[in-house]
Amino acid sequence: DPILPIKNVRLPRLTDFDIAGSGTQKLFLHLILPALRSLTIASTAEDYGDLGIGDLLVRSHYPTLRTLRCRSIPRYTYAFPRTLLSHLSHMTTLELRSCSSYTGTLVDLASTDTLLCPSLETLVLDHVLSLRRHIPELVRLVESRNPALEESNANTTTHHSGSSGNGSGNAGASGSSSQSS
Repeated sequence: DPILPIKNVRLPRLTDFDIAGSGTQKLFLHLILPALRSLTIASTAEDYGDLGIGDLLVRSHYPTLRTLRCRSIPRYTYAFPRTLLSHLSHMTTLELRSCSSYTGTLVDLASTDTLLCPSLETLVLDHVLSLRRHIPELVRLVESRNPALEESNANTTTHHSGSSGNGSGNAGASGSSSQSS
């Protein structure tokens, strides 16, 4: 075990934190990082439960975290907590790698009930889920974050169904989305 502080350690200017290896959970128990903007965590074979990300953010009074990257070992069984996502309104980048337990995160982000992580611009799910089984969630995720795309599809469908239209049915679809085959 690493030698860790007995009391909490406040690092008021630390904005980027990257940690890998055993003892992550024990270290997180004692950190307060109010200026944290980017957090990268790689779990190890010894990590089987919650690493304490949520507790760290609560203790740090929910800093304006913009980037969260988590890489886990395949045996890691702790699912990414929805309650944590609800507090990450400024997050622009979420990367979850190498853990099937994170599959529920896609379902949470695609929920039409509440838009979690409304500032999210980049989502990386690498070795997290079976794409074939989760196509509906991916479609909902894209549609929920691109309302103009959904309206454009509805207008295009109306235009092709025999409506004479005046060409205004495609307004708002000016290159804001791209599709590739």
